[in-house]
This record gives sequence, C-alpha cells and structure tokens, in this order.
Amino acid sequence: MNIVKYFMFMGLIFLGGFTMTSFASEEERDFHVTKVVINKPFNIVWEWVTNPLKFPEIYPNWVKEIKKTGENTYFVTTPSGWAHSMTTKFDIKTGTIDFDIDPGESSRSRIFAIGSGAVVHIHMAVKHPQVPSEIWEDLKNAVDQDYLNAKKVIEKQ
Repeated sequence: MNIVKYFMFMGLIFLGGFTMTSFASEEERDFHVTKVVINKPFNIVWEWVTNPLKFPEIYPNWVKEIKKTGENTYFVTTPSGWAHSMTTKFDIKTGTIDFDIDPGESSRSRIFAIGSGAVVHIHMAVKHPQVPSEIWEDLKNAVDQDYLNAKKVIEKQ
C-alpha cells in the first residue's frame, strides 16, 4: 500500500472512531461507518462491488431486483418494494464506489488493498433528517449484515 492510500485509509478509520464522535454534536453523530475485510485480491473485490447486477446476491437487504437502464444508470427495487433509480460513479485508482439514488440520497464507499490478498471495504451512511431513529437503527443493521454477506459471497469465489 502506498503512503497516500495508507493515510487516506487511516483518515477514514479516524472518522469512524472515538476521537470524531467525542467532539461531535448530537446532529453530527448521525452517521454510520461499516467496514469489513474481504480476503480476496483488490481486482476480484472491485469486480463484485462495482457490478450492480450482482447486488441482489451480495446486498440482499438493499437490492431485490435491479435492471440496467443506461451506461451508468439502474432501476432498483428493494426487498420492501421501494423502487428508485441509481447512478454509479466508480474510480478504480482511488477505490471510489459512489451511488446517487433518487430522490436525493447517496451511498459512499471505498475499498483499499491491504497487501496482495485482502481489501478493506468501508461504507459511510448519513442519516436523513426525516428518517425516524428506529428506522435509522434498522438501516444501519441491514448495511452491516449486507457487508458481512458480501464478504462471505466474495470470499467463496
């Protein structure tokens, strides 16, 4: 891992750690960081997490069905029946995996190689002001479960 990626990685860990939440106001703490180590090389993990057509398999709490509608656009149906469009933005050099979800939501993730045979996959979610606390807790748990599921599925490959 080069030094720039190392410090980017450490910065993301710092954001989700004790120091950040210690000084943050109650409103600023309405975010959730999910991180998982996937014991596969970067290129294999990248192929899975940047292919939305594989999302029903790796992220079953988020995606039930997905259809490609354009070069970087998809139509997603969740297990609860909510349907929305999604635009992807990927950058393999920085490990950036971003999704813009209508209306006005987003998903921000990064992957970092740690050695030649493992990747750290990090996702940060920010609570929308209109989401009730009990639903926010359910959403955080669902993301955590999906990341553990993605780890299991990808490591079987």
